[in-house]
Amino acid sequence: MKKAIPEISLTLILLSFIAQAQPSIEVYGFLGHTGVDEEAWAGNTLREYEKFTSGYYLQVFPYSNDLFGIGVEYGYSYLLYYAFSDGVNNIERNVDATRFLAVFRLFPKKKLFFEGGLGYYFFDGFSDFTVALAAGYQVKITDNFSIPLKFRNNLIFDTDANIFQPGLDVGVAYRF
Repeated sequence: MKKAIPEISLTLILLSFIAQAQPSIEVYGFLGHTGVDEEAWAGNTLREYEKFTSGYYLQVFPYSNDLFGIGVEYGYSYLLYYAFSDGVNNIERNVDATRFLAVFRLFPKKKLFFEGGLGYYFFDGFSDFTVALAAGYQVKITDNFSIPLKFRNNLIFDTDANIFQPGLDVGVAYRF
């Protein structure tokens, strides 16, 4: 019985954390700028390009308390537009992707939070590893609803050219 006491104690501590969990669902929209060597990305000399980025995503935190949260994210990103000539044709491309990440959030203060994520961007025909970093602030509306605001940067590691995607994210969050 004495040997089982540490395991029983650890189990009770973990169960108390789970019992205090407050799951949340958050929906975001964002605007920003795509930082990339566009000619390296395209593999051509470009006639024109635009590096405005936008998109939306959903974050679900099955486990969240006043100290930290663990969750997942699924979303869509429009990254850039470029055009080039192959000598015969004028070619235009819009670069976009869906993304899926595991997300970890820390709450050092009641409304301030820091967030990190690891996952993948899924482009047309290939995928790239990504790391996301964010700092945010939650504007509380009610006990359950808030408006989270974030400055976020997604770092996308591509073999042709790495992409930096800084932006401002605005969301709506519901905490159960």
